[in-house]
Amino acid sequence: IIMEAMGMEIIRKEMGEEADSLPAQNVGLSITIQDGVESAYEKYMLAHQLGHIVLQHSINSTLAHYNESIAAAYNKDADLFAAYLLLDRLPEEDEDIIAFSQKLDVPAFLIGILCS
Repeated sequence: IIMEAMGMEIIRKEMGEEADSLPAQNVGLSITIQDGVESAYEKYMLAHQLGHIVLQHSINSTLAHYNESIAAAYNKDADLFAAYLLLDRLPEEDEDIIAFSQKLDVPAFLIGILCS
């Protein structure tokens, strides 16, 4: 819904070997993602790419491409953005993380990002 409100297009396509290293990418007002990925991971990828856009990482994408520490920092920021966007709460202490992530349909590692 957020992406549609921003006038963004989501393109799902078979990306072949490209998908191993780059399962999603954003170019201008479109995000291309690997077709057929699990819904929890698709939500994460879209939120992650939206994070790059909102945080204006695309402005310096050439610099990040050539500097691994900048790229890692950008990806960490985008992951944190995705976690806050997709998780409306954290699990209770006695709540199983895997069951919690399945109930919310998000990857379990996103919970770890906010709990660390």
